[in-house]
Parts: sequence; structure tokens; C-alpha cells
Amino acid sequence: MPKQVTQDIKSLGNILGVWAHPDDETFSSAGIMMQALDNGQSVTCITATKGEKGQHGNNIPDDKLAKAREIELNNAFNVIGDIDHRWLDCVDGECKTDDEQAINKIIAIIDELKPDTILTFGSDGLTGHPDHSCVYHWAVSAVNKSDLKPNLFSVIQLKSLYDQYMKKIDEDFNVFFMLEAPKLYNDKECDLIFKLSDVQKRKKCEALKCMITQTKAMFDTYEPKFLENAFSKEAFVLK
Repeated sequence: MPKQVTQDIKSLGNILGVWAHPDDETFSSAGIMMQALDNGQSVTCITATKGEKGQHGNNIPDDKLAKAREIELNNAFNVIGDIDHRWLDCVDGECKTDDEQAINKIIAIIDELKPDTILTFGSDGLTGHPDHSCVYHWAVSAVNKSDLKPNLFSVIQLKSLYDQYMKKIDEDFNVFFMLEAPKLYNDKECDLIFKLSDVQKRKKCEALKCMITQTKAMFDTYEPKFLENAFSKEAFVLK
């Protein structure tokens, strides 16, 4: 039976997210982070890059995009809650060149914070993005090399949400742009499914809306309720 209620989130203990770009953590785990903070758990997020090579339908100059996305992430965290945040200072799109340095930084953070749970991508990076896949392999290597052994969960796409909502978003915005099709999971195949409350759904969408360079077109296209439902569950498998 997947973990899916408030008490189950409490059982995750202190949480460390390991992500590639600003917005990865919000799409994947904003609800879990909000609930964990409400429970009194500590939540830390590592972001590998500032996403300085990625924007959607905006006209921010390339040399200003990193700062813009840093501000967007801070604004999103102001909505989500008191997140301890760390940058790895890797180059967007070039994470594969930073393996040893990045792994050592993650090990140091694990040793410092002693998290019980790590949330990150799976080996396919969810969307197929190579930076996402790198981050997964870094997290796995860091856990294997650390004296501590936190549980590592990889984010997945639920079939139920994809069929009802994400397929439309994918068709319109090519979300899973580096895969022919995303791998879909039924609820019973997951180890962690968190169903966001109505308040958490609204706050998650508010946080996502802060990511203007990534989400403006999406919020301009769909009704708020549609997006709240599309992102109403967060699902992971235990690695």
C-alpha cells in the first residue's frame, strides 16, 4: 500500500530533494514539502543548475536568465515554506561534466544534514532530460558512498493523472520532450503517493506560477482548476 496520508509523510523524517533545475522541486514535491514543514520536519532542496538555458515563450536575455530563475525559485519557496536551499553551481545542460564534484558535494550535504529521505528523479529523468538523469545517478552514488543510507525515492508520472490532464498538457507544451512517451505508473505500483489538500493544490499552483519563465504559457492556457487537478498528487517509487 503506498504511503499517502499526513502521517506517512511524517514517517519520511527529514527530507532532502536533489533536483536539476529551479521548478523541478515544485512540480515534483511541493505538496510533500508543505506537509512535511507543517509536520515540523526539516526540508532541504539541492538544485544543480540555475536553469540558465531554458525558458518557454519569454524574452529574457540569456545573460539575465539565471538570475531571473533564481528569483523565481525564491518566490516559489516563499509560497511553499521555509526550505533550506543549496546550489551545486553546475552548468545547465552540461551536468554530465560535473559528476565527481557534484557527487562529493551531495555526500557532504548528506553527512551534514543526515536526511532520512531523498526525493529525486529516476534514471530516465522523468522527461528524458539528461541533466535530470545525471542528478539521479549523482544521488544514488552519493547514498552508496555515504556512511548514511537514507531511503531514495524517484518521482514518476501517474497514469490516472496523465490520462485525464497531463496528456493534454504534454500535447500542447511537449513536457516529456526527450521521450517518445513517458513511463506511466498505476497507483498500486508506487511506494509514495501524496494527495494534496485543496489548500495545498492552490498553493502549489501559486508556487508554480512564480516560475514565469517556465509556466506562464501554461497558466495562460488552462483554467486554474484544471491545473490544480493535474498536479493534485505527487508519486514516487522507492529505489
